[in-house]
Amino acid sequence: MKQKQILIPLLVIIVLLIFAGCGPKGGTITLVNNSSYQLSNGSISLGESSVKTLNPGQWMKASVDKNVIGATVQFQAIVPTPGYLQLIGIGEDYVVVEGVSGNWGIIKNKWNSSLFGVKDGESIIVTVLNKRSE
Repeated sequence: MKQKQILIPLLVIIVLLIFAGCGPKGGTITLVNNSSYQLSNGSISLGESSVKTLNPGQWMKASVDKNVIGATVQFQAIVPTPGYLQLIGIGEDYVVVEGVSGNWGIIKNKWNSSLFGVKDGESIIVTVLNKRSE
């Protein structure tokens, strides 16, 4: 009788652990260009995905089958500025990025996200939009 009292909860715990381990892992990151500017050298660190050019309306996607903590997204905004102004990150006057919180480093119009993670099958969409003038 005592063995059944111990065995049943033990079996329930084992079954729960099996189901907990069978859930989705990893995730997907998508970079979408909804701006009117061309993006170049787009990359998502998941699976080393990259694209040379993302025209307005195009997107790129990368996914992994395991949870990741240190993913990044990078791209360069091709905006109409004189070459010498690109050194101070003038691109932030033209585009804004939604979908990943944290700081974006901007040097020579190259946008670099801070590190972020994907887990348990989540899908993150990073969208580049025209910045609204106020």
